[in-house]
Amino acid sequence: MIALDNGPQVNFCKPAVDPMFSSAIDVWHAALLAVVLTGMGSDGKCGGKAIVDAGGSVIAQDEATSVVWGMPAVAAHAGIWCGRTAA
Repeated sequence: MIALDNGPQVNFCKPAVDPMFSSAIDVWHAALLAVVLTGMGSDGKCGGKAIVDAGGSVIAQDEATSVVWGMPAVAAHAGIWCGRTAA
């Protein structure tokens, strides 16, 4: 089931990826695969880390194919990209 939440902004944006990632962990646990695509800011970093900590995986778009390599770069530099430390 999907429910919309009209709560406050997270990471200065609305909608935000971090709450979605966190709620997905509750459903899929370690079977979760998240993909962080082109975008600005650091939204997805905390949720992505939580996914990896729960045993799931995170894939981040590479710089060459991103229009804005903000969110994917933050995921990669945080060491959550592909569920392991980024090179």
